Amino acid sequence: MKTKLVLLSIARLFIALLVVFSRFAGYYGDWLWFRSLGYGAVFTTILWAKILLFFLFFLVFGIFAWWNITIARRRGAYTRSLKVPLAERPVRPSDIVFSDRFANIRGRRLSCSFHLSWVHRHPAHGKHF
Repeated sequence: MKTKLVLLSIARLFIALLVVFSRFAGYYGDWLWFRSLGYGAVFTTILWAKILLFFLFFLVFGIFAWWNITIARRRGAYTRSLKVPLAERPVRPSDIVFSDRFANIRGRRLSCSFHLSWVHRHPAHGKHF
């Protein structure tokens, strides 16, 4: 069991490193391109603008989320004493995958049938089937 956790942690770290490396490689390629054209200052301005906007929107969202949580705690019902029944058996990853696939397939069928029924009944198309 412990070796599975170690292998899972290593796999997660490897995937995270791949994501970070691909991000860095994209920015490094852009920096080399801007520098080769003599516009290195433009690249640094764009990079600082992206960083500033990230932190600005992070701050705005954080304040908005904090405000909503504060309102929810003040006005919401107290549910600390509510007893939630436990599942009869633990949820397996296969349960989630298969239910997600079923929902995806069912949703596509429903959206297709809705679209077809709307097209065939809509007066703008000139025919009523």
